[in-house]
This record gives sequence, C-alpha cells and structure tokens, in this order.
Amino acid sequence: MCLSTVYAGSAPDPETMILEYVTHIDVNGPQIRLYDITGEMKEIPGTIHSVDLINNIVLIEPI
Repeated sequence: MCLSTVYAGSAPDPETMILEYVTHIDVNGPQIRLYDITGEMKEIPGTIHSVDLINNIVLIEPI
C-alpha cells in the first residue's frame, strides 16, 4: 500500500506538513480534499505543486 505525506509549499518540511498517511486526493477546482488511512478528510484551497511517487511526497501550493 502506498501512503503519502502532504506538505504545503515547494519543499517537504515537517513544519508545513498537512496530513500523513494519505490514501486519496480529490481536486475540485481550487479545492483539494485529502483523505488519510483512518478516513479523516482535510480540505484546503490550493494547487498541486508536485507529486513524488517514489518517496510518497505531495506538495501543495496554498492559495
């Protein structure tokens, strides 16, 4: 199972972590919904900056 950690900004930084163990991401216009393994959902306005599938890191640029 591949689980990702999502960070705000253009580089992974523990201080900007939004959510760990993310299993699913939905994008609806400027809104991004993140779901973790426990079913917790966080919705943030932003755009996806990058997705690193090898290291399981997603970077979101908040708006």
